Amino acid sequence: MAELLLLFLQIARKVSCWQTQEDDMLACLKTADPVKLTIAGKINLLDIFGKDPVMDLLDLAPVIDGDFIPDDPSKLFHNAAQFDYLAGVNSMDGHLFAGIDVPSINSMKETTTV
Repeated sequence: MAELLLLFLQIARKVSCWQTQEDDMLACLKTADPVKLTIAGKINLLDIFGKDPVMDLLDLAPVIDGDFIPDDPSKLFHNAAQFDYLAGVNSMDGHLFAGIDVPSINSMKETTTV
């Protein structure tokens, strides 16, 4: 949880949201320029999460609402065959992991070797 707070604060500071009260900061972030906010979100995850396995970061993604996602996804895989689901890919699938494992792919000035 402390890692998420640090990430939240780093993003907020990059778009000039210096409020100390959470509600005030959220209000500021909601009015921030979307492009600047997107760029501010580009933070080196290794600085925040250290060298832990990148797959652990996936625990931050789902919102367990009890309806659409009834439980932690890792607990739902055992009965996945019982449900219809849509799976797909996009042009940036896996980039988060590749960017951590091969940092040069995020730099125009570095060469990425095989």
